[in-house]
Amino acid sequence: MSGRGKKDCPGCNTEMGVRTRICPTCEFDFSTIKKKVVEKKKKEVVELKEEVVKEVAPAIQLPAFEYKPVSYYSPMEHANKILGYGKERALNLLKCHISGQTWSHVDWKIVEEGLK
Repeated sequence: MSGRGKKDCPGCNTEMGVRTRICPTCEFDFSTIKKKVVEKKKKEVVELKEEVVKEVAPAIQLPAFEYKPVSYYSPMEHANKILGYGKERALNLLKCHISGQTWSHVDWKIVEEGLK
């Protein structure tokens, strides 16, 4: 185990300074470790959100639908979701869109038709 300000290379166990990015002995790239950790954390967060929604949804009596992250909705599904918020809220979101303050990934024509 290395002392303070030092780290060991996972490829060859060479001790080096903590700021070293590539091992001078085996050329191990330490940036790959950080990328893997970040990707793992992002995946854990998404899984945790999905788990919480599955646990909480029955308790607050959400409509029966399979949860999927917002990024998976099509523009039409986004529009229908907005219409599901109720007429007043959907109208307010439409007004925000017209003034250029809201999402571009929503099919606003469907929202307009749904409010007629």
